[in-house]
Amino acid sequence: MFNTIDKWILFGSKERAKQFVDQASKVDYPMDLIIGRNVIDAKSLIGVLSFDLSKPVWLKILADKESDVQEFLDEIKDIVVKDK
Repeated sequence: MFNTIDKWILFGSKERAKQFVDQASKVDYPMDLIIGRNVIDAKSLIGVLSFDLSKPVWLKILADKESDVQEFLDEIKDIVVKDK
């Protein structure tokens, strides 16, 4: 059974978006980025760059438990705006 971890994140630049995708690509669990009705794979650089990087996006992570993703969340803490 998956748990959903939701965060609002703000990239602010292409470099930070690339760093995020690099970190996201290292983990085994699925995650998506959502703006309105648009949903993309958070591990897709082309998808991430298709969003307006100056606006917050909703990050949805599916994992067995939140402790499984804590290291990833620590890596991206500088772009987390708030919990969903």
